[in-house]
Amino acid sequence: AGEGGELETFVTDGPMFKKKITIKESEIEYEKNAGILLIKEAEI
Repeated sequence: AGEGGELETFVTDGPMFKKKITIKESEIEYEKNAGILLIKEAEI
């Protein structure tokens, strides 16, 4: 479960997308029991 029971998502490809989003560089950051994926570079 996420904060307050909610989780966030980031979709990189799907049938309604014209092009795929490619994550080239990312970093995972943690603070206590929560974490985020920091996208540093992406391309379409």
